[in-house]
Amino acid sequence: MCARQRCQGPTSGFTLIELLVVIAVIGILVALLLPAVQASREASRRMNCANNMRQQGLAGIAHHDTHGVFPASWVNGDPAITWAKRLLPYLELGALYDAFDASTAALKGVNGELAATPIAVYKCASAPSPAVYQYAYSDFPLNYGTIDYKGIQGADGSDPVVAHWGRSGWIAGVVSRKPLPARRVSDGLSRTIMLVESTGGVELYGPEHRQLESRPQIWYPTDGAWIGRALSSVSPTGGAARMKTQLCTVNCSNMYDFGPYSFHPGGANVVFCDGSVHFLRDSIDAATLCALYAYDDGDIHREF
Repeated sequence: MCARQRCQGPTSGFTLIELLVVIAVIGILVALLLPAVQASREASRRMNCANNMRQQGLAGIAHHDTHGVFPASWVNGDPAITWAKRLLPYLELGALYDAFDASTAALKGVNGELAATPIAVYKCASAPSPAVYQYAYSDFPLNYGTIDYKGIQGADGSDPVVAHWGRSGWIAGVVSRKPLPARRVSDGLSRTIMLVESTGGVELYGPEHRQLESRPQIWYPTDGAWIGRALSSVSPTGGAARMKTQLCTVNCSNMYDFGPYSFHPGGANVVFCDGSVHFLRDSIDAATLCALYAYDDGDIHREF
């Protein structure tokens, strides 16, 4: 009879070196696939964001069909009415709009409770801000639903980059204080921006998504609340001076006069007055962006 050691057949299994090789191969495959997976996810988020903007643009057009004007940016009164609130009935959120009490202050009682409603169509999946933000202003705590989009308030006609317009002072955009009819958009609905991405509004961000300030500003254009003003204006030279940088047009900062801002690589979504959605590259010329913000500047031959 053979010894036990001799009678046993050869054992199977991985050596330590083989195991390390397998782990290394798996690691390489993961490293190769991960960027593709992340890019696919971001493409999906960007498409979702564009769809949100398309719905908002169509809602703005429906508002015009009903009232003969695009929604105003901010109508004084108590409660004040913002463009985002005015669009609710045209976003299948008429019940929320009707629930607001016009005889009560904007953020008190039932109105304050309704202001905390998260609205999916006002949120971009790429943005870091929560759907509902807990805001504490002095002794007045408030929860409010956030928004990642802003209405076009206008452009600075005296900015050196558009000096050839021969205009001074402020040039109003479509979503301005005074409701605007489409007939006054002389540049054309397909050449005039209605709304832009301006994400992360409950906090201030700078280039490459560097956080600048963590204090939310609900009553300023950087507020990030759909019940707030949520307005975007553009002054490339003034914005660059405040940021102490060279001229920047897209994804510079979500502060009010810095133009569109998103967490998408390379640019931001915007919706025009004809309901079309475009992705503005962050390399867009400053004068071109100003021209797209203004509705009657006559500068309509620029490519974007």
